[in-house]
This record gives sequence, structure tokens and C-alpha cells, in this order.
Amino acid sequence: MGGSPRAPPPPPRGRRRGPPPPTPAEVPDSTLAGPTADTVILLQTKGGTRVVLSDVPGPTGGVTLRIAGGAVIEVSHAAITISNGQGASIVLNGATISFNGGQMTVP
Repeated sequence: MGGSPRAPPPPPRGRRRGPPPPTPAEVPDSTLAGPTADTVILLQTKGGTRVVLSDVPGPTGGVTLRIAGGAVIEVSHAAITISNGQGASIVLNGATISFNGGQMTVP
């Protein structure tokens, strides 16, 4: 069979949602250079739920998942914290587990 190669399928019909992608002139030079040691990525919904990924050195870097109602899970170099936003929390820091702001601590 010696036919010509098939053409790619046409793009899907319909309107594209959201704004158009930025042009190269609109993209900051630092973005084009790639990630740096202090890169922070934020994903947030209209309702306020968000995920933060941070390479900032120290205890402020890590991963944070925050629900609009106040519940939070944070993972950093310093500790892992789970909080329901209503006063209950668990903190794993080194070899220690702390419940509800230190009301109970397990060494």
C-alpha cells in the first residue's frame, strides 16, 4: 500500500474556555528559565480550596492543602500538621506527636 500519510484530525469544535494562553512576550523571563530553589505553585478554586507546593528553604516550604472551611494538611521539613479548622489538630514534629495544641503529647 503506497498511499500518502494520513492528515492529523481537525481540532475539536466549540469554543475554548478561559482566556487565551499568554504570548511569549507576556511570560516572565524567570518562568522561561525553569524552576528555581524558591519556586511556589498555587492552585486555588473559586471557593477558596487551595494547594500550595513550595520549594522555599526551611519550615515554610513544603506542601499545604487547605479547604475553604478551615481544614489544613501541611507537610514541611519541620513538621507534618493536620488540623480540622475547629480546634482539633495533630502535629508530628521529630519524634514527638502533639494533639490539640499540646493538650496531649506523646514522646
